[in-house]
Amino acid sequence: MSDTLVAQIPQSFHHESQEVPGQSYPEPKPAALSDDLGNELYELLLLAFDQDQAVEGTTKVYEAVSNGEAELVVCAADVVRDFALDHVPALCESHGVLHVFVPSRYVLGQRCGFDYSISAATITSHEDSDLAAAINELKEKLQENQSRM
Repeated sequence: MSDTLVAQIPQSFHHESQEVPGQSYPEPKPAALSDDLGNELYELLLLAFDQDQAVEGTTKVYEAVSNGEAELVVCAADVVRDFALDHVPALCESHGVLHVFVPSRYVLGQRCGFDYSISAATITSHEDSDLAAAINELKEKLQENQSRM
């Protein structure tokens, strides 16, 4: 017998969002990013957090997109279905904001400079940002990558 105990979470404890009839919710799929493009994304996120030009958490991301402040949204694909996170891709599309999924919320949190996992992050726009050129360049690369998929 193993020394490690693995807790089984009963199905009744899993949160499932209420789905609206006729509304489709895409299953989150991690973007097929090359190692270089993935590293570039994570490096830009870290810089954005260092310069207070990024926010984390589903609620803050939702607010940033709704208020027109979001430049690029990154969501973790391994998050248990969350009502707010289910709507982020559609919200991004309706506001013309590029969004990508990455495989792991743990890695997303670590690469953004946190010692905890995060489900979503967004780089926000600032008029006199030093990151504006890098953000636009990365967005072009990500759009090109998504169009090839």
